Amino acid sequence: MLGSIGWKNCCLLVYFDDIVLSGDDTVEIIQLRKKMGDEFEIKDLGNLRYFLGIKVARSKERIHVSQRKNTFDLLTKTGMMGCRPVDTPIKFNAKLGNSVDKVPVDKEKYQPLMGKSIYLSHTR
Repeated sequence: MLGSIGWKNCCLLVYFDDIVLSGDDTVEIIQLRKKMGDEFEIKDLGNLRYFLGIKVARSKERIHVSQRKNTFDLLTKTGMMGCRPVDTPIKFNAKLGNSVDKVPVDKEKYQPLMGKSIYLSHTR
């Protein structure tokens, strides 16, 4: 949710029970936080450091976001921490079929890893 009052901007990011307040006017942020505290039980964690697994670092010039921890966790879970990138060429219009000599992939293990991979690629 993004709102603007005159030249003052205040941004409220909500994901289930995680909320981030941000804006260019500290007084407006404090007032909004107080109003929310009057209606809901909230815990102020101070300046934003992590949100949804994304590390946030702020300097005077910029805000830097990083998914390093999520990436390392995914590489560790898949046993690919020491792997290096490699080209995987495939012929144009190659037909892929069933493999009779391989054991099927365990989808209970595969699906959560793909979900984490998709999350990383969509939130960068």
